[in-house]
Amino acid sequence: MGPKGFLVNRPLSKFEREHHFEINQPASQKVHYDLSLIKLNSTFIECVDKWYSMRGFMAMAMTAFGLVMLYGLWAAISISIKHDDLFLAVVAVVPAVGASFMVRFFLLDAFTYTHYPIRFNRKNRQVYAFRRDGTVLKAGWEEFYWTIYKAEHVGGNQPASQKVHYDLSLIKLNSTFIECVDKWYSMRGFVAMAGSVFATILIVVMILALYAVVTSGFLGYLLLFPVALVFVWLPLKMLFSDAFTYTHYPIRFNRKNRQVYAFRRDGTVLKAGWADFYWTIYNTKLGLGGGDLNVMGHLLDKDGVKVKESIGLSLVDAGESGKQNQLMFFEFFRRYMEQGPEPVLEALKPMPLIMLPGIDHEKESWFFGWELLTASLKGMPVLQLLLQVFFLPISLFRWLVMRTSKIPQWPQWVEDECRIEPGDPWERDGRHRA
Repeated sequence: MGPKGFLVNRPLSKFEREHHFEINQPASQKVHYDLSLIKLNSTFIECVDKWYSMRGFMAMAMTAFGLVMLYGLWAAISISIKHDDLFLAVVAVVPAVGASFMVRFFLLDAFTYTHYPIRFNRKNRQVYAFRRDGTVLKAGWEEFYWTIYKAEHVGGNQPASQKVHYDLSLIKLNSTFIECVDKWYSMRGFVAMAGSVFATILIVVMILALYAVVTSGFLGYLLLFPVALVFVWLPLKMLFSDAFTYTHYPIRFNRKNRQVYAFRRDGTVLKAGWADFYWTIYNTKLGLGGGDLNVMGHLLDKDGVKVKESIGLSLVDAGESGKQNQLMFFEFFRRYMEQGPEPVLEALKPMPLIMLPGIDHEKESWFFGWELLTASLKGMPVLQLLLQVFFLPISLFRWLVMRTSKIPQWPQWVEDECRIEPGDPWERDGRHRA
């Protein structure tokens, strides 16, 4: 139900279990209805569903983008027919594909139903819900598990898992702090490659349109120019969000002063208490296996709901096994902060602790970038071999991204607060690299 429906065939999260509503017990001393009611009588109450207040936004956005795409399609086809130009007929595929996606999302909002009502019948104790396909779900009031839905929360003093996992994400580890890369490190190069490919295609379209004007004298070819110009900014933005930035965005957990430091994209540093973060497993709802998962730390507003700032740990996974990996991954950092380096390294055994290759003071090599990409499919040698057709070009773009980006440097005040004791027996860094 709703534009994307709800995730089903999954276990209840810890948060959902903790916030389970007992239908025979008051949930609050006050009540609130949020202008959501259609009908109320002695037999039933009927309300709109979650998506009602959001209707129109998707249709508006898709109409705007769709009109631009359709304009480009019309211009390419009409000029191609008039001048018998095969190239423009091929170019028309680009706006045609874009327009088809816009129409697909537009039709999720328009030409459906005005709303998807839910009816609660108190006399026969049944709930009726109107589905997107026009069918009706009917189930008993007592059969529903009523809860507040939210991404699963982890953290605090309770273990997230009995095992720990670090996913080749560590830059430094010692008795004072542990430093790791963030969520985007393993993906570097891919965004730059995708942005470069699409930007090149659109720039070529603009150049050819100008060339056609010069050679034929027909100004109609210029109709393709504004379409390509409108859309070229997005791939260029993708390219420059990956290249010409920083090689990585480190996160440092200081167990002695209980602070977390995160290097922002603009070069500033976020500092907040370990206990101030709301640690949770975030689901992007994109990708395979029900969506990509990763551990996020949110700083919440005073209301405990609004997110003011977030940091993301590096491991990205999917599915139920991916969720377990995320719990083990967070447990590595939680156990370090709560118990120290010795217990967490003891929990790793017999797995060795392997550090990243000194990326805090030198840029990674092309070989290491390629190796890191290939290792993302560890245990699947056939896929590792077959996907080299993607890994090799991504690794080249990753190398270019690293060459054009700066190595982040912590400000001196952070280094002063994270001073390592001389002769620390637990000190690990790039000398313990793969």
